[in-house]
Amino acid sequence: MNDCVPCCEKEYGLTGMRILCGYSLAGLFSLWAFYESQVFSGVISCSGSLWFGDWISYAESHTAPQNSSVYLSLGDREEKARDRIMATVGDCTRRQYELVCGDKNVSRHILEWNEGGHFNEPEKRIAKGIRWCVK
Repeated sequence: MNDCVPCCEKEYGLTGMRILCGYSLAGLFSLWAFYESQVFSGVISCSGSLWFGDWISYAESHTAPQNSSVYLSLGDREEKARDRIMATVGDCTRRQYELVCGDKNVSRHILEWNEGGHFNEPEKRIAKGIRWCVK
């Protein structure tokens, strides 16, 4: 990944901010790649599957890239899931936000709550995150 991003930028003449964006499991992957690669200046995780595996332990042991931005969002009904593991998504998202707030490398951060469950208006949620990140 550390070689791929600069190669793509050179090959296609890309400039500007490097921002990762994902919804649901892709939101979790975006956070992981953001921490793991240290080459992105921002990440957008909408309705991220932060309940998956031992994500919070991983996040607790990693820091964000310097001077980065983190946008997290979740639907206000997502933590009301019948599945008890998936119902932890609210607590996991709150904990992720606490970690972001305490990370000295993160210069901007937000946790935004949206109306609805997991499948309510994912395109609008992602668009809100992109707008916030590029401000």
